[in-house]
Amino acid sequence: VARRGDDLVASVVAADAPGVTREPRHGVVDEEPAAVSLRDVEAGPLVAIDEPTLDRLRLAHAAVLLGAADAALALALAHVTTREQFGRPLAAFQSVQHRLVDAFIGLEAVALALDDAAARADAGEPFALATADAGALACEATVAAALAAQQVHGGVGYLETTGLGVFTRRVLSEAGRLGPASTHRERRRGGPGPAPDHRGW
Repeated sequence: VARRGDDLVASVVAADAPGVTREPRHGVVDEEPAAVSLRDVEAGPLVAIDEPTLDRLRLAHAAVLLGAADAALALALAHVTTREQFGRPLAAFQSVQHRLVDAFIGLEAVALALDDAAARADAGEPFALATADAGALACEATVAAALAAQQVHGGVGYLETTGLGVFTRRVLSEAGRLGPASTHRERRRGGPGPAPDHRGW
């Protein structure tokens, strides 16, 4: 994907084509990120990427965020119902209940916004503003839920045996790709919105 003037274009290049170099980078999730450089590479035809296509990509990123955050919250709920402190389950403490309920409400809002945007897209209706709403909600609510799950786990949440870290890292990684909520809100107000690069879609 590259920018040509004000337009975004894409082309397919074989990974083993002459002139393609790949430098592995450390990722925060179980994937293999890399910095890819192209020099005098023969590429296929350029295809323009329009805003509706970018919006569908934004919705896909938001859906990944929601799934990972929901999984983190499920682990947190299981933990607080079995882990005891001061002679009673963590779930019996109001502060823990409030934190997890807030996280649940936030994720429900994301799910509703995603459903609305996807339904509009499938019906052939304008869905750019609905996508901006879903993106803004997803960037904030999923990170808040993942951090809440991490907090109620306490120190044990950092152990790989809990499985929580996989989802927390995925949320933080995808949230960075989707971009800060402010860029989606700016798009909602008629601004350019997030640029389609590593800082956000």
